[in-house]
Amino acid sequence: MPTASLFRISALAGVICGLSIALGGLSELLAGDKTIASGYLNGVSPAFGLAFLAGLYLAQREAVGRFGAVAFMLNYLGLALFAGAAYARNFVLVHMEKSEIEALLAGTHRIPFLGAALLTLVGTVLFGAAMYRAGIVPRPAATLFVLGFAPVCLSFALPAVVNRTGHLVAGTGIVWLALALWSMAANPPKPDLPQTGEPSHLLSGR
Repeated sequence: MPTASLFRISALAGVICGLSIALGGLSELLAGDKTIASGYLNGVSPAFGLAFLAGLYLAQREAVGRFGAVAFMLNYLGLALFAGAAYARNFVLVHMEKSEIEALLAGTHRIPFLGAALLTLVGTVLFGAAMYRAGIVPRPAATLFVLGFAPVCLSFALPAVVNRTGHLVAGTGIVWLALALWSMAANPPKPDLPQTGEPSHLLSGR
């Protein structure tokens, strides 16, 4: 698959992810509580986020360097775990009684949920910092990405209104980054020339 097509597919996944997160948060802000729509939107959005995150990193992998590579891996692994937690929360736990959920999370079963949230938080902050430093994507978009996801990851410790506002901010940042990735598809990064030790004019055939 051509690199440009890969970036566009990834960008499309990012738009879907960002809109799902933002609309889910907005619907809860307006309703003052969770809604059926927000449950579906928040439950499936991380899956699209994984596809988007991979393309977002590949489009700027050289600019973000080794630090960005490590940050991306932490962000990707955290989001993968977070996706499972979000799916369980919105499609499984929502059908359980509050007492059952409290009993379930009172023991060691709480650790995977907390671990996924904290790993996603650390990865998001580091990858956002790497993107901000590289300057390939709009820095305000990278800032919204971090500022929005921070309260989302810490939803277990923050008021619901802060979490829902975080969804709206994070979704906006993701859509902005996705549109930037789409525009980058027209000029995909070129692979490095092989390090053969030969003069550059020999590599170019002249």
